[in-house]
Amino acid sequence: MSTSSMRRLLTQQLGPEAFTAAHARLRNVAEEEDDDSLVRDIQQILGPGRLDMLPMILKLIFQEEQGE
Repeated sequence: MSTSSMRRLLTQQLGPEAFTAAHARLRNVAEEEDDDSLVRDIQQILGPGRLDMLPMILKLIFQEEQGE
């Protein structure tokens, strides 16, 4: 799946606000040393019913960083 397709799907599935917040929070993970804080933030942003989208968000970020 292309980066743009994945971004579009995630935005549709999560809503623009939740997607943007989760994406921004996960992009800053390299600077974060508090894993508990990260987990808590992502759970709050996505909610329990949408945590299954986390792997796709991480894949999107990876692809973006690879320049795909």
